[in-house]
Amino acid sequence: MTQWTRRHAALGLAAAAALPAAFPVRAQDDAWPSRPVRLVTWSAAGGTIDIFTRLVADHLQKAWGQPVTVDNRVGAAGILATDHVAKSRADGYTILVTAATAQIHNVLLKAKLPYDPDKDLVPLSLLARGRYAFVAPAQAPYSTVREFVEHARGRPQGLSFGSWGQGSAGHLLGVQLAQQNRITLVHAAYKGGDVATVTDMVGGVLDAAFVTQGTAKIHSRSGKIKVLAVAGEGRAPSMPNVPTFADAGFKGFEVSGWIAAFAPAGTPPAVVQKIAATMRSVMAQPAVAARSDELEFEAVGSTAAALMDTQKTDFARWAQMVQASGLKPE
Repeated sequence: MTQWTRRHAALGLAAAAALPAAFPVRAQDDAWPSRPVRLVTWSAAGGTIDIFTRLVADHLQKAWGQPVTVDNRVGAAGILATDHVAKSRADGYTILVTAATAQIHNVLLKAKLPYDPDKDLVPLSLLARGRYAFVAPAQAPYSTVREFVEHARGRPQGLSFGSWGQGSAGHLLGVQLAQQNRITLVHAAYKGGDVATVTDMVGGVLDAAFVTQGTAKIHSRSGKIKVLAVAGEGRAPSMPNVPTFADAGFKGFEVSGWIAAFAPAGTPPAVVQKIAATMRSVMAQPAVAARSDELEFEAVGSTAAALMDTQKTDFARWAQMVQASGLKPE
């Protein structure tokens, strides 16, 4: 059985367990939540994923009538946060809000994880989709991807670029850019995500970086950085003058990211169903959709089954990129 087949089968069983007819509803599950709920994210405070998570937390708190807090467990491209949730008590009071990097790229590029993503987590909802942007310092001598590539060709030692983790989407996109154009790009992984990456780039430590589109928009408006291109299949509505990689003449960058929620495996099915249903309701609220749009995320609020389908499709796509990159699990 292939890696994804095993993974998909396990997630399918977990999602099936969440159906209301699968198990009798216990009285204590009806009372959930009776105390504060914690959303665990691997984004540093102030990052766009952190801001988005706090947006969701605020609206879940209103829906549940209990405090919903955000716990930032930064580091290791999401492994620390994911491991914490995977090993937390399966009672619905600890929920992981994470991105594709932690759920797909770590599986592909980490030889050993401290948790089993197939067995230790149950999917809740795909909350939102987002884009990746390729950015540079405002004072950089290049303003397009083509100019960046030509600038790198003139430097045998290459140029540097940052991302939010070893094996992250940003890392893989940078490796692909280097390989396609036969240039040297030196990667720097930041445990603080976009916040730390942009700080170092603006400070002159990095020549470029891959960040979320929300981060790119915020800092480009402040005049600190410039956006060379966005990944994905179409231009960003909020930055219509910024080309996609395809527009700039670079193929293979038609990928996007997402934010999703998971609970520890073993969480009572009735509780899983209640969390997932509330999350779908929250993401459908106009105010949440509008604020998500400001952060450059497209509000979704999917079913657990739809989240699994997205993971399956994206896993196959990123697996091809990993194979082409020559990167090996570490």
